[in-house]
Amino acid sequence: MNKRIVFAWLLVVLTALGAFAQSSSTATIRGKVTKEDGSPIANAEINAIGTATGFVKTVRSGPDGAYVLGGLTPGDYNLVVAAVGFEPKSETVNVRVGQNLDMDLKLTAGGVVSESITVVGNQLIETKTSEAATNVTPQQIENLPQDDRNFLKMAQLAPGIRLSTDPQRKTIAGDAQPAEQTNVFIDGVSFKNDVLQGGLVGQDSSRGNPFPQNAVQEFRVITQNYSAQYDHASSAIITAVTKSGTNNFSGDAFTFYQPKRWVSPTKKGFQFSTLTTNSSYHRTQPGISIGGPIIKDQLQFFGSYEGDDEHTSNIVAVGNPTGSGAAFVSNNGAFSSPFKSTLGFAKLSWQPLKNQLVDFSANYRREHERRDFGGQTAFQSATDLRNWVYGGTVRHQWNNSSSLNQASLSLQKYGWNPTPLNPATMLAGVT
Repeated sequence: MNKRIVFAWLLVVLTALGAFAQSSSTATIRGKVTKEDGSPIANAEINAIGTATGFVKTVRSGPDGAYVLGGLTPGDYNLVVAAVGFEPKSETVNVRVGQNLDMDLKLTAGGVVSESITVVGNQLIETKTSEAATNVTPQQIENLPQDDRNFLKMAQLAPGIRLSTDPQRKTIAGDAQPAEQTNVFIDGVSFKNDVLQGGLVGQDSSRGNPFPQNAVQEFRVITQNYSAQYDHASSAIITAVTKSGTNNFSGDAFTFYQPKRWVSPTKKGFQFSTLTTNSSYHRTQPGISIGGPIIKDQLQFFGSYEGDDEHTSNIVAVGNPTGSGAAFVSNNGAFSSPFKSTLGFAKLSWQPLKNQLVDFSANYRREHERRDFGGQTAFQSATDLRNWVYGGTVRHQWNNSSSLNQASLSLQKYGWNPTPLNPATMLAGVT
């Protein structure tokens, strides 16, 4: 009996913790359903229908006409409101990640109007949040130019966000605090690095990107007044939402290629100014994504891949060729410093029953590079670095007119493995 009680409490705690984390990746619409004279309409049915997925969330207004649509996945919705004795009303609205929006709905008595009212593309304005936040939209991610497909670079659209100028440490920071005081949530799951520096897992010593950009739908940068659910941070919070499949098959493919002659010299301190000093350099970044329905209005899939294959070189100049360092001249020259990265993401979205939503997702990141040599450091002391992040998440959401329960179970594995490229040379004391 005691074991059952302990299990029950663990389940409650797990559910509660999941609800806190997951709420960072959804939005809420609330308001009142009233007659034209402002008096409330009780028991009106409000349906939020995802225009892309067909998923339906249904609530009813209370005695005072109030309603709350919580746990909305960011995107476009068709809100259909109906009540006995009144003409139905339909409005198309767009919600962003983390928003809490007000929307009052007025219905006309039946017989007065013979057709529904449709408002297309109604952009609601968030007025009640205490957060100082900036939303980065799908249109901005899709169209703003950047040269290495790191979605975190667009966080600079928010005031006070700084991007590292070190090409081998792609971190972000907020205000005057270091990168370690930031945190990134993707679909409500924390990607905080609790072992190494850098804030975001995998970013402390890496040329790579944290997540495939073609899998990110949108994100929100919060710089002040965020709630306690955003843990392990004291400066900036980024909460991102991944793409999902829809009722239509769609996808894209690309290949980005950058040779050295396309990189112009820049002012000192710019992130990629070091590329112009390489004796040889070129970079190739392919990618593909696809999504669509498995069962229309009920089960959809999405998957993406992005790669990065960089060829650079470092110049080694050890000792003075005319002095005592002449013995080391044979170690001088340009040596290859390659970098390869693979990023992957897959997701299934399922609505098994009315007012329930289940997401299954998995992410993959693996990198391999040769580094830590050049200048007065010989190639024989180079580091062979492997960096990987794997993760999987199951999320469940259930709601009715007065309750919303969100739970998630996630697993994340991170590895950072620097080893000597030439162990025998290192043991001999040659640097």
